[in-house]
Amino acid sequence: MKKTLLSILAFAGLSLAFADNYSMNATGFRDVPTSTSFLNTTTAGVFGNEIDDYMSVTDFSGVEFEKLFAYLGYNYNGAAGFNFGFAKQLKPCYFGWYFGGQLDGFSMGNTISDDSDADKLNYEYAADATNSYTGAVLLGFDKFAMKTTLLYNPVGGKGTVEQVTPKDGDESKVTVDVYELYGDIQIGIDGKYAPHFEIGLDSWVAKKYDNAKGYADKGFADLYLRGGITVDLNSKDSAKDEKDSKDKKDSKDKKAKESDDTFVQALDFDVDTRWRFTPVIQNQNKDGEDEHFGFANNLIQFKPTYKATINATERFVLGAKVALPFQIGVVCEEDYVKPIKGDKVYDTDRVWNTDIGFVPTIDLGVTFAVVPEKFQFNCGTSIAAGEIGWNIVSTQLRDKADSASIDSTTTDVKFGFDSSAFNTRWSAGFTLFIGKTVTVDASYNILNKLNNNSVDYRTTNANIWETCQDIFVQRLEFLVSVKI
Repeated sequence: MKKTLLSILAFAGLSLAFADNYSMNATGFRDVPTSTSFLNTTTAGVFGNEIDDYMSVTDFSGVEFEKLFAYLGYNYNGAAGFNFGFAKQLKPCYFGWYFGGQLDGFSMGNTISDDSDADKLNYEYAADATNSYTGAVLLGFDKFAMKTTLLYNPVGGKGTVEQVTPKDGDESKVTVDVYELYGDIQIGIDGKYAPHFEIGLDSWVAKKYDNAKGYADKGFADLYLRGGITVDLNSKDSAKDEKDSKDKKDSKDKKAKESDDTFVQALDFDVDTRWRFTPVIQNQNKDGEDEHFGFANNLIQFKPTYKATINATERFVLGAKVALPFQIGVVCEEDYVKPIKGDKVYDTDRVWNTDIGFVPTIDLGVTFAVVPEKFQFNCGTSIAAGEIGWNIVSTQLRDKADSASIDSTTTDVKFGFDSSAFNTRWSAGFTLFIGKTVTVDASYNILNKLNNNSVDYRTTNANIWETCQDIFVQRLEFLVSVKI
């Protein structure tokens, strides 16, 4: 067995030593901001609490409260902004609501005049459109739940820009819309396998209207189709054997429960797909419209994830999450373009990029109850183990630009490992329990500072107090949740 393992490692080492770097050309998946606890982020996603569960279509039923659960923070999507929500039991329905974002400003001005000919209702209104917003609503019934999410993101800090420029006595009006609008619907069932499904549309709007030059559309839309299951791998004694005595059955149940409390494991299997659609008509004016066809940027991912937690002691809990995403990406150029004036022009050397690769990750998390049921320290690390896979580049060659016929195809295949994708991220925080109803969840970024070796007392800092400041003065963020 030992020789076999060494042979496999040696073969892998030789393969990587002579390989070119691998990279995925297709655009990655969009992660929409949602309710996420600092316990989750500071333990690299290994652990979580009710902030993570109350808006989950598979975990909402595990949130225990009588009348209301609510939380509040100011850390939307890793930046400044409101982050809050609540859940309420409206029997037989469970209702959850979430909002994240920062409010935009606006101004309104009125003109008041006693002139009999003046417009008595004259006013001006202007509103900013510079901040992102995310809202979500969840409805749950027993073990079944449905959730819908909507995100608005003004690309470049401005969703709509209007410009009016005088020209030869006339006004040329230009309006530019540049924003992202994402919406999805998720359904899930809480249970042994916890199946969940999602359909979403991520629209990146990039439109320009010019009353002198016409209309241009450079946007696109990504269709998301996702699904998955979670398999509980914990061994449990069913205790259904009627031949056993009651004492023997109770003993087995007790041992099984103790085993489950000590070591808990599960296997997630998710399938994520993203399909990009670009507009056929991208330019239009008084002379007509153009036509674009054949562009593709699609991604498919199969992601098995193994999770395990160990209650080492009554205070110390270890957790690990190992994922091995298998990705298939396809990116290809347009097949042809038909200009506003003219015939179709086919790409004489159309390039297809097909990428097949693995992106393994390892997440480790630790919680330590400094004062049981009062104060808990949390930390974690995320390890990206690099990317390995095949880049397949196919080039379709045409002798004539006015013909769709493909005369020949050349294909290059490269296998490689991208070691630059290997990185680690550290995080730390704490949880403060105030009675049984209030929880303060915090993130304290000290471990990432120390891990990056950015505390240099020899050259950067002039004295020991500056070093202490580097260590202890770090970003501190809070989330406060309440159950009643």
